[in-house]
Amino acid sequence: MSEVKNRTLEETKHDKFIRLAERRTSRALEELRLIRQLSSTNYEHSEAEVETLIEALCNSIHQIAYTFSIPFVSAVGAAAASQSSTSVFGTPTGSKRGKAVDEYDVMLALDHMKKDNHQEAYELLQAALRKQKR
Repeated sequence: MSEVKNRTLEETKHDKFIRLAERRTSRALEELRLIRQLSSTNYEHSEAEVETLIEALCNSIHQIAYTFSIPFVSAVGAAAASQSSTSVFGTPTGSKRGKAVDEYDVMLALDHMKKDNHQEAYELLQAALRKQKR
């Protein structure tokens, strides 16, 4: 018990973040591995059920990135962000509401806004809206 108390007293906030992040990430990755196993022939599922599952996981990752104030594009990389099945508003990109604005374009625009490149951000958003109308 005294070892835990000593570690807590000497541990910096960053050390605590690293310790907890490693443990929690390890547990989360194990749970994701178990979710992948649901694809085995031992289970039956519809494509819609799997899409709902993946959408929920993606939304959770979006929330984590948002909470840390990290653009989703930076957190997962541009290629993965452009493959995202949900819009910036969390609705599926193929929903009946029409095509959603591409999240990658919006995240790039937000990055430009943070850097005070407002004209570039405006142009990116205009291009995204034009793509949406097609």
